[in-house]
Amino acid sequence: TYGNHEVVLLAAKAVGSRRGGHSLDSVTELLASWKDKGLSTPREVRDYLSALQEQNALVKALYQSAGREAAPTLGDRELLQKWREQWRIPEPLLHAAAEAARNTDKPLLFMDKVLKAWYDKGIATLEEARSESAAHKEAAARNGSGAGGSPEPRAAKQVIEQQYAQRAYDPAEYDGPSAQALEEARKL
Repeated sequence: TYGNHEVVLLAAKAVGSRRGGHSLDSVTELLASWKDKGLSTPREVRDYLSALQEQNALVKALYQSAGREAAPTLGDRELLQKWREQWRIPEPLLHAAAEAARNTDKPLLFMDKVLKAWYDKGIATLEEARSESAAHKEAAARNGSGAGGSPEPRAAKQVIEQQYAQRAYDPAEYDGPSAQALEEARKL
């Protein structure tokens, strides 16, 4: 039902090269996924796997440019596909956005915001991107927040239920352990 035996062998090889458990169910799931994608010949599968390897290599390189080591995920590849195919962002701009995403928790999501801003502004060259980044940092420094600036500290949150006067104690009225008894208990 999955066509050519060579396609089945390619699926078995792909499943075998993955980390974790390997089973015939995994091979069957992969074959069904390929069938859903319209991949039925060995040539189509090889081209698909080659494109996948190329995407993974670029995602890994972008993570490295962002100062991280991570295994590419489906979501990472979908972002990459959007940037390259829909927005037509050239690879040097992808790396510039990755460098801007250094020291962030989720570099590819940060990159997506940076690239969206560049795309919306029509930025298509590395020089334009660097100029825009410098202008952004300068504006953030002027405003006292964002890249390079230090934001004003927020006022502490006030909860209405905690707005009450603190009770004042008179040591003469206190009937608990004496200071001496407390000191002796601390020594134990």
